[in-house]
Amino acid sequence: MNHEAQTHELIVQDYMTSNPITVPPDISTTAAITIMAGKGIGNLVVVEELAGPVGILTEREIIQCLSLNKQISNLPLKDVLPYQSFKTITPDTAIFDAANTMISIR
Repeated sequence: MNHEAQTHELIVQDYMTSNPITVPPDISTTAAITIMAGKGIGNLVVVEELAGPVGILTEREIIQCLSLNKQISNLPLKDVLPYQSFKTITPDTAIFDAANTMISIR
């Protein structure tokens, strides 16, 4: 008996966090880090109410801040994070296309 192999293209929905934790840009850096530690997560999406995503606070940014300043500032995230441009994709975007998008904006 000949069975055709079913192929499933990997899409973003198969790997994405459907409800990421977000914070406003005016939250203090220490409060944001407290949320990350309490939730056991490595990043937060910084979202302006009308503009959408404006930044991502990652463990890497926290380490860089510590390395440069030897302390964590209590400034709002909007004063600490660099401006980041974002491209959006949909959950049905192919993983390969999503990876290409990520590479192209760096």
